[in-house]
Amino acid sequence: MRLVVSGVTRRALAGCAVLAAGHAVALVVQAFAVATLLAGVVGGTGEPVAGRLALLAGAVVARAVLGWATQVVAARAAAGAKEELRSTLTDRALAAGPEWIVAAGPARLTTVATRGLDALDEYFTGYLPALVNVAVLPLGVGAALLVADWPSAVVVALTLPLVPVFAALVGLHTRDRVAAAADSTARLSGRFLELVRALPVLTAFGRAPAQAGVVRAVSDAHRRSTMDTLRVAFASALVLELIATLSVALVAVIIGVRLVSGDLGLWVGLFVLLLAPECYAPLRAAGAAHHAAQDGLEAARRVAELPVPAPVPTTPPPRGEVVVSGLRVRRREVDAPAGLSFTARPGQVTYLRSPSGTGKSTALAVLLGYVTPTAGTVEVAGVPLHTLDPRAWLATVAWVPQHPTLTAPTVLAELRQAADADPGQARAVLAEVAAEHLADRPAGGLSAGERQRVAVARALLRVRRGATLLLLDEPTAHLDPVTAGRVMAAVERAARAGAAVVVASHHTAEPAVDVVGRAVRETVEVPAGTGRARLRTLLTPRLLAGAALGAAALIAGVALTVTSAWLIAKASQQPPILTLSVAVVGVRAFGLGRAVLRYAERLVTHDAAFRAAGEHRVRLWRRLRPAQRADGLAHDVDTVRDLTPRVLTPPLTAGLVIVAAVLVQLAILPAAAITLVIAAAAAGLGAPAVALALDRRAGAAMARGRRTLATGSLTLLTSAAELIA
Repeated sequence: MRLVVSGVTRRALAGCAVLAAGHAVALVVQAFAVATLLAGVVGGTGEPVAGRLALLAGAVVARAVLGWATQVVAARAAAGAKEELRSTLTDRALAAGPEWIVAAGPARLTTVATRGLDALDEYFTGYLPALVNVAVLPLGVGAALLVADWPSAVVVALTLPLVPVFAALVGLHTRDRVAAAADSTARLSGRFLELVRALPVLTAFGRAPAQAGVVRAVSDAHRRSTMDTLRVAFASALVLELIATLSVALVAVIIGVRLVSGDLGLWVGLFVLLLAPECYAPLRAAGAAHHAAQDGLEAARRVAELPVPAPVPTTPPPRGEVVVSGLRVRRREVDAPAGLSFTARPGQVTYLRSPSGTGKSTALAVLLGYVTPTAGTVEVAGVPLHTLDPRAWLATVAWVPQHPTLTAPTVLAELRQAADADPGQARAVLAEVAAEHLADRPAGGLSAGERQRVAVARALLRVRRGATLLLLDEPTAHLDPVTAGRVMAAVERAARAGAAVVVASHHTAEPAVDVVGRAVRETVEVPAGTGRARLRTLLTPRLLAGAALGAAALIAGVALTVTSAWLIAKASQQPPILTLSVAVVGVRAFGLGRAVLRYAERLVTHDAAFRAAGEHRVRLWRRLRPAQRADGLAHDVDTVRDLTPRVLTPPLTAGLVIVAAVLVQLAILPAAAITLVIAAAAAGLGAPAVALALDRRAGAAMARGRRTLATGSLTLLTSAAELIA
C-alpha cells in the first residue's frame, strides 16, 4: 500500500528509530540507578544516594523529553500522510465523475476523508513508534541483561518470540472483522449526515421527530457490530498481557531462587527485574496499537482502491451545432430519455419540454459528459462527443442545474470563482437576472429562487468568457412570472450573441411557489445544558463499572510489583525456600488477575462509550432546527465517544488506586503515605493543569478545523457536478 512506502512514513520511521535508541539508553540508566539505590538502602551499605538520585532524575527527564519528541515527529508525519490521502481521495472522486460520487455516497466518502483518515493518527503516533521500539528496545535492553545476568537474558530470549506468534494468530482472526466494523462506521456516519441534510424536508412534512428512532437503531447496530470486533481485538491484548506477565513472573521466581542460593547479588536481581518487563512492553504496545490503528489503515486502503483516472482523449473540442440522435439511457429498468433527438444550433434556444421523469436532466448530463448513453449518438460539429477531451469540452459549456449549489462565501465571490471575472462584470450579469441586490449576500443564506438566479448569472458569465453551449435545467422553477421573464430575456440575449442554448422544462409554464426555507451554512453550536448535566450523561453506571474494573486491574499490577519486590528483597537474605512459596503463588495470581481484569475493563468501558454516543446522537437530532448544519457536530459526537475511555476513565481509575495505596501505606508507614499524597497531588492535579493550559487553544483549534473539514468535504462532494463543470 502506498501509505507504507511513502516518504512521510520513511522519515517518521527514521526519526523514531533515533529517538528509540536514546530511549533505550535512558531506560537502562534509570533501571541501574533505581536498582543500586534500593540495594544500598536494603543492604544497609550506607553509600551516598545523592549521585544515584541525580542519575535517576536525569534518566527520567530524558525519557520524558524523548517521548515528547517521538510524539511530535509522529504527529507531523500523520498530518502529512492524511493531507496526501485526502488529496488522492478528492482527485480520484472528482475524476470518476458526479455519477460515481452519487453512487458511492458523498456522506460515506466524507466519512472516509474525515473520521476514517483521522484514525491514522493512531497508526503514526502509536503503531509506528511501537514498531520501531520493537526493533530497538528489546535489543538494547536485552544486551544490558546479557551483560548483567545471562541466565535471565536466556529466559527472556526464549519466551519473547511467543508474543508475536500469538499476536499474529489472533490478528488473522481479527482482520476480516475490522473491515466489517469500518463498513458499519461508514453506514452510521453516512446515514446521520444524510438525515441532517434532509432535516428541512422532514420538518416540513412533520417526520423529523420520528427519525430519532432511526438514529437510535442505527447507533445500536453500530455499537453491536463494533463490540463484536473489539471482543476479538481485546482478546489478543489479553493473550499478549498473559504471556508477558507470566514470563516476567518466571524471571522473578528464577531470580529469587538464585538469590536464596547466593548466586546473584541484590542489585543485579533488582536491575534484571526492572528491565525484564521492558523487553515485552514494546511487543504488547505494538499489539494494542495495531488494533487501534486498523480503522485508519482500512480507510487508507479504501482510498487506495478508488478508481484511478483513465487516460482521456486529447481531441480539442470543435465549435458548432450539437446533434443528438436516438439518445437512450437505461435506469431502473426504464429508458429515460427514450430515443431523444434534437439539434442545438448557435444563436438559437432549444426547449426540451416533457413531464417529470422522462430524462431531461439525464440528457443534459450526457451533454456534459457525466453519463454514458445506452444507445444513440451525440456529435459536436460532426465529431463524436466521447472522443473529445472532457476538460476541454467542459470549458466550452455553461450549466445551470435544477438544484444549484453555491460553494463560495458570498454571491460575488461565487461568480468570480466560476468565471474569473472582475467585480464589475459580475455585478452587471447579476443585474440582468434581477439579482444585483444579492451581490454581497452570503451564498449559503439564499432561498431556492435566489440560488437559481445566481446560478443563471454564473452560467451567463461563463458564456461571456467563451463558453459556446449553455444548458439550463428548469431555470425559472422557483421564480415569479416577472422575474422569470427577465431571466429568460437574458438567456435569449446570450443565444443571440452566438451561444447554443438548451433549456429543459415541463410542459406547464406556471412557475412553482418557492416553499424552501433559508438554510444557514455556518456551523451552529447546539445548546447542550450545563457542564454538570453534560458530565452526568457521560458518567453512566457502565462507565463507572469500567473504571472500577480498571482500578482493580491496576491494583493487581501494583500488588504484582510489590510481591515481586518483596520476593527479591527477602530472597537476598537467603531464607528457607518454603518462605518464598506464598510470594511465588502471589506473583502468578496477580499477573493473571491483572490481564483478565484489564480485558473486562476495556470491554465495559468501550460499550459504555458507544451507548453514550448513541444517546448523544439522538439528543443532537432532537435539538437540531432546520436552519442548522450539523455535519461538524456529528463529527464531534464521534470524537467525544473516542475520548471517553481515554479522558474520563483514567482519572477515575487513578483516583481509586491512589486512595487504596494511601490507605495501605497509612497502615504500614504513615510517612510514606504522606509522601504519596503529595506526589499524587502534584502529578494528578498540577501536571494536568499545566497540560490543559497549554493545550486549551490547540484543542479548540483542532475541533474547529475538523468541523470545517467535515463540512467542506461534504460540500465539495455534493457540489462536484457544478464544480467540475
